[in-house]
Amino acid sequence: ARNGILHLRYAATAGLGNRLKKTVSYLRYYQPRHLNLYWPDKGWVNARFSDLFRPAWPITYTEYNSPVQINKFRYAEPLIPYVNEYALLITRDDFADGKPFRIDTKYNQIPEHIRQIYRPYFAAIKPAPAVQKRIDVVRLPQNAVAVQVRNAPDWAAHGHNNEPAENFFTAMDKFPPDTVFFLSAMSAETAAPFHKRYTGRIFELPDKDYRSMVDAAADMFLLGCTKAAIYSYGSTFAEVGWWLGGAKSDVVIIGMDAPEKILIDNSQLRILDSLPARDN
Repeated sequence: ARNGILHLRYAATAGLGNRLKKTVSYLRYYQPRHLNLYWPDKGWVNARFSDLFRPAWPITYTEYNSPVQINKFRYAEPLIPYVNEYALLITRDDFADGKPFRIDTKYNQIPEHIRQIYRPYFAAIKPAPAVQKRIDVVRLPQNAVAVQVRNAPDWAAHGHNNEPAENFFTAMDKFPPDTVFFLSAMSAETAAPFHKRYTGRIFELPDKDYRSMVDAAADMFLLGCTKAAIYSYGSTFAEVGWWLGGAKSDVVIIGMDAPEKILIDNSQLRILDSLPARDN
């Protein structure tokens, strides 16, 4: 960051989960006093950051949305993470056992001390009033389980499978018969078989607009507020929901039976050594 000012750009094709993961990683590393957000609001995310979130960060920030503003900005911070710009940062000091691994979408496998590092950054991301209003209309009982079904036409293009609803049903049926489920789905068509099978036990945002980013952000916050959750494998949307809820839910992943830890070797961690020094 130059003079304590952090500049972050996001691809127009990046979704909410990827954008927020990138933000907290860079905030953690650079510890800036001011953040310039170059946040496209035309594309996959068709809303401004400030339409969806009210961060309680101990810094100031300015948001830019128009292509003219964004394209004029040529300087961008070097990529921090070792795999891609949307991975959560892991440093040499994070794992005392000398066996660091990628924590992205690893949920139950993430050690408590790592969760403690990132919790404050995600906890500071608060919903904007319009999002909070949508959250407030959903009253989940204590025995609710969050279910996120990422199935959509674009999912295969990202190298993922649209898992059959029956795979989710198998996981859902393992809970007591009085369990209710908060469902986050990409379309009414995806949600329909869940309502049919679990009549009266499915909660969704009332009159949900599946194209609304306000409703999407509300879903994201609600996905992390239950004791247990069932998420689609590889979804950073669900992952960030889990973090926003305090990284406490016990998660079952649909789409991969036993996610393996991906170790980070020293050559990857050495990327951090070549980054500009933090000057603030």
